[in-house]
Order: sequence, then structure tokens, then C-alpha cells
Amino acid sequence: MYPVGSFDSTGTLLNGANEYVIHFAKGQLPPAKYFWSLAVYDDNDHLVPNPINRYSIGNHTAGVKYNADGSLDIYVQTTAPAGHASNWIPTPASGQSEVFMRMYGPEPSALAGTYVYPSITKVG
Repeated sequence: MYPVGSFDSTGTLLNGANEYVIHFAKGQLPPAKYFWSLAVYDDNDHLVPNPINRYSIGNHTAGVKYNADGSLDIYVQTTAPAGHASNWIPTPASGQSEVFMRMYGPEPSALAGTYVYPSITKVG
């Protein structure tokens, strides 16, 4: 499954000029049997070239840091967030972008539409 996030939590289209966080509460990671990931695409549906050559973050990404309560924050923005570079997916500097979630081997909650996707929240 490839759900796509094009809007932030206020209903505004995602824009590379903004900073966002995607918060997964403890136990609410994407329901996938094999693996899941998030990737950012620009307004031409291309992965975003970036200085760290990171194009996605998922359950197999080395170095991702979980919060003390077991939740996970993924930062989606142009520049590395202070203290959170391990959980950062670079975005284009401007223009619309989209966050693609990939779930390989989606679990029943994803297939039935009962999984609640986290919002993409504008920060800063």
C-alpha cells in the first residue's frame, strides 16, 4: 500500500518552505508485516536530492531514535532539525511536496481502513 500525504493537519498543501513533524504514538507505527517507510517527493514526483543522500525513513533505517515514551517523530523539512538529524527526511527548499508511506505486507487494519494515519503537523 502507498498512502500519500499531501496536506498538513490544517488542510494546507505541504510546501518545502515549511517544517513538519509526523508523530507516531507508541504502538501506532504503520501496520506492515514486512516493512514500512516514509519518503518525500517534490512537485514533479521525484525524490528530493539532498546532501545526506537520505530518501526515506522506515522500520529498517539504522540510527532512528525513538522518544523516551516509545513514540517516534519523523522530521520533514529542508534543513536538519537541531538534535533530530537521525529522524530527518530532507524536502525541496520550496514548492509543493508529498509524503509517501509504503507498507509492504499491510496488516488487516491498513487493508480495512481502520488504521489511523498520523497527521503531518507544521512546526516553527
